Amino acid sequence: MGDYAGQPYSQVGLPPIPPTHPPLYRLRVSIPDAVRATILQRMQRMTDFERVVVMHASVIGRRFDVDVLVETAAGPERDVRAALERACSLDLLVAETEPNDAYTFRHALTRDIIYTELLTLAVRPIHGRIARALERAPERGARLEQLAYHSWAAGDVR
Repeated sequence: MGDYAGQPYSQVGLPPIPPTHPPLYRLRVSIPDAVRATILQRMQRMTDFERVVVMHASVIGRRFDVDVLVETAAGPERDVRAALERACSLDLLVAETEPNDAYTFRHALTRDIIYTELLTLAVRPIHGRIARALERAPERGARLEQLAYHSWAAGDVR
């Protein structure tokens, strides 16, 4: 993992910023590796569908209504609700009492870790396909910068 201005790229809310662009935010919140590992280990104990539901919830925000999540998650309402209960049992989410049909991520960092890590994993294959397409078609004038970026975003260190 690289760094920018002495700060690791794994900071909440900040994508890697090339040195030619000034940082948009002055305040950066670092997520300790132990916290990140704990959240991701809990997520590994979930089924693929449950992880997708929680990932979709993280896209909605720290607090979300079940009806919005049901509309965006690919699955029946009963399965979405079961996934939310599983996430509660793993201390990722908290069911709100008012209103009855809403949940909140236990901590803002929990939501940020899930959002950042899982969405990054979801787009990695796309970046990998783009990098391979750029490699196969040098006549398109792919710049080394583009190839390097898409390879890096795909997690390909070669």
